[in-house]
Amino acid sequence: LNGVPRKFVFNGDPETNTGWLMNFQFDVRFSMSTGPLYLANNQSTSITIVIIAARGTSNLNSVTRLKQIAASLPIPVININNEIPDKFILYQNYPNPFNPTTNIIFDIPKQSYSKLIVYDILGREIALLVNKELGVGSYKVSFNGSSYPSGVYFYKLQADEFTDIKKMLLIK
Repeated sequence: LNGVPRKFVFNGDPETNTGWLMNFQFDVRFSMSTGPLYLANNQSTSITIVIIAARGTSNLNSVTRLKQIAASLPIPVININNEIPDKFILYQNYPNPFNPTTNIIFDIPKQSYSKLIVYDILGREIALLVNKELGVGSYKVSFNGSSYPSGVYFYKLQADEFTDIKKMLLIK
């Protein structure tokens, strides 16, 4: 701030109002979570850090608003292997059954516009996990079902002329 470094302590729990450094003239609360980050030797990556602020009607409501905002943020698509796959493959999610998160892995053998969509048992689209051009490789996407009821869900990968659908089970 104005060229002067500021240090904020990232500890405590805003929902229980414990552990927060409160020596400011105003109420400031932070929550930060990172990693784990795994890189092979000589591998590089870009890391973008975004800080989102939300102000609710109370301390707890502010946390609720932050959780709502975080749930709407883009889901990272992680390239887990740069080897060229032989064909398009959509793998079974793991763990399955899951609560509340599961991983979905798929292979893309050539650069393709790819969509990975989650549907409920009635065929309604509930989440669009991937919707972009992807290069050659194997990819992993996490799906968080914490805001959905227990039950059977389907996920579909569309890439180039390839389409495949798998079933997964959320148990709470």
